Amino acid sequence: MNGTKEVPIGVKIISIIYYLGTVVGVILGLFFIIPVGVFFEGIILFGLGILSFFVARGLLKLRPWARVLAIILSCLGILMAVFSIAYLGGILGNIFTIIFSLLFELLTGGYLLFNNNVKKAFS
Repeated sequence: MNGTKEVPIGVKIISIIYYLGTVVGVILGLFFIIPVGVFFEGIILFGLGILSFFVARGLLKLRPWARVLAIILSCLGILMAVFSIAYLGGILGNIFTIIFSLLFELLTGGYLLFNNNVKKAFS
């Protein structure tokens, strides 16, 4: 089983970031649903917050599905950032925030996808 394997420090850091995403997603989701009344966006944020919890937990337990899902989410984040810059001229947010998000997604996705120690830990 995975109980004897060491979790790489980078995976621990990414997991902590996903746990923070859980808190932010759930709080913002509830805020958008209840007082603001933006139901659809609130449900999306709330759902992503819950998904982040399971990804974070799966990463810490070295579950291969969590690694794959985190890579997929990073790829989606990269696409969203590129779309925001290319087609919307950064109007979805501050251009520096979008660039930071793009770099973060590239680093985390690349680390989970290409690092040999990570691949070994999840195998």
